[in-house]
Amino acid sequence: MLVHARAAVQAAGDALLAAQEATQLRGTLRVASFRSTATHLLPPALAAFRARHPGVTVHLLDGEAVGGGEVLVRRGQADVAIVIEEGCLDLRLTPLLLDEYLFVAPARRGAHPVTLEDLMGPLLLTLGTCTPRVRSYLRRCGVQPESVTEIADDSVILGMVAHGLGVSVMPRLALTPLPSGLVALPMPEPLLRPLALATLPHRANLPVLRAFTDALLEALRGPGAPERVSALPGRPSLLH
Repeated sequence: MLVHARAAVQAAGDALLAAQEATQLRGTLRVASFRSTATHLLPPALAAFRARHPGVTVHLLDGEAVGGGEVLVRRGQADVAIVIEEGCLDLRLTPLLLDEYLFVAPARRGAHPVTLEDLMGPLLLTLGTCTPRVRSYLRRCGVQPESVTEIADDSVILGMVAHGLGVSVMPRLALTPLPSGLVALPMPEPLLRPLALATLPHRANLPVLRAFTDALLEALRGPGAPERVSALPGRPSLLH
């Protein structure tokens, strides 16, 4: 009953949202995001969105919770979410960019190319949606680390790596800016996370969601966006 009740309440609210003029938006927008994308991608988009639509209140939600932002969108607890594209075929996806995973080690290692042996660990990984991607990559490469420890806080991982307690694999966005005492280098074979903005298909054309999507895409093309070059047609990338 609860599932149907939530859907009914959301549909009633969406009827009002659909009737709004694009220049006079009101209400609440709930955005789920990874910590790294909330830090480096969302602020300019949110600033532009608020300047254009001061009547909309934006709430940021933890996109690492309960299995990822896509779960929050499906449950109706988030209106949009920044997600990794794979596994979200039931959602409307707007591609954003490709974020490259990097090998992270103490700076004394030097900048020579990373080998598969470097990934033997001890390996410290972020607890969340990135860990399965890294584990799958290691399996494809035939690498079995001597140990893998999952830690919730990125800063704890980086502090441990800097003190020689292990190495890590993390997205470039999560490493910006790179703390002192560390080196971040390309993986032996590229590993990327394709980031997209997700929403329920029947809600994608609501004026408030279209306006936020436009603001985010404009911010990614603007001068304040993360440095990037084109890796795939129509898709910016954080590859350097």
